[in-house]
Amino acid sequence: MRGGCSTTRPPLRAKPCCEENLDYLERIPRTSRKHGSLTLEHYTEIKEYLSSAFDCVHHPLGYLLDGLVGVFRLTYCGIGVHPRLLVHAVEEVRSFCHRLYELVRILFPDLPHSSKPMVLTTLGDIESPDDFFDVTGECITPNTLIQPVLLPRLYPSLSTLYALNNEQEDRHYWERLLKWNKQSDLALMTFLGVDEKFMSLKFPDKIFTMERNRVSSIKDECFTNAIDALQHISTAFTAFDKLQAIRQTFEEINKEVQKGLGDFLWNMDDLFPVFQYVVVRARIRNLGSEIHFVDDLMERHFQNGELGIMFTTVKVSNMFNNLLHIMHSSQICVQCGKL
Repeated sequence: MRGGCSTTRPPLRAKPCCEENLDYLERIPRTSRKHGSLTLEHYTEIKEYLSSAFDCVHHPLGYLLDGLVGVFRLTYCGIGVHPRLLVHAVEEVRSFCHRLYELVRILFPDLPHSSKPMVLTTLGDIESPDDFFDVTGECITPNTLIQPVLLPRLYPSLSTLYALNNEQEDRHYWERLLKWNKQSDLALMTFLGVDEKFMSLKFPDKIFTMERNRVSSIKDECFTNAIDALQHISTAFTAFDKLQAIRQTFEEINKEVQKGLGDFLWNMDDLFPVFQYVVVRARIRNLGSEIHFVDDLMERHFQNGELGIMFTTVKVSNMFNNLLHIMHSSQICVQCGKL
């Protein structure tokens, strides 16, 4: 990929509104009776209104967003696109999110300040989002509110820049994946150092006494739900949704292990090789680009706690794949030298 924009995902644009929708948009929802009493129900109403407003070219917000997207695409899409523009594009996206959020707060003053994220639950609000993934609710930040309406429109241009910026790294990574995915499940797990107790989830017999033909024929049958969950990282538009896909992957791994081993207590020595297997089998061609995308557009407070550990594991997994390839290549060179 040397230039231009991806054609697999055509950019979204604001659309003309039907008369019924225009009537709905004419009146800004009254989300609360007094300042500072925002509830989960009110916030859901705000999101629905903003989604319709940003999607309607006749609404000032939709007209504004359409103009911003047009300028962004003219700047970062076309034959002159270059990976060095990525840092500027990311800064513009951050600026768009912040300024649009401040504009929306004029319409809905109950929304929290951009520097003070809030989590709304059915039980009330939580001032800090650090424990967000331990509760059921909505985390309110400029990115979680604005990115879902902004990034789907910018994603073709933005993903092209990330692909160009990580082109060499992603190409080498994909070559390794193609090679490793030729192996059977047992061979790949053994290569990655997966503990035998996890292999026994799929191979209930003594794995080293099974018929060789039978073992070598089993492929792409382990941790399938986790693999499917991780593949959603490529179809998500926002950093938050990509983080959700990563979180779902770990949950699916845990479910499958608990189904076979009961209430299992994880440690990183056990978890990391299993996750490595899932990453390899997921066959995400541009994993490096996806990681950089999340790293650039994820809000810093999401690095805390369980979610931060999960995302760090993904980054380390990508780095470990590179290291594993280098170590394996070095061993081959040493053996050839001895011969």
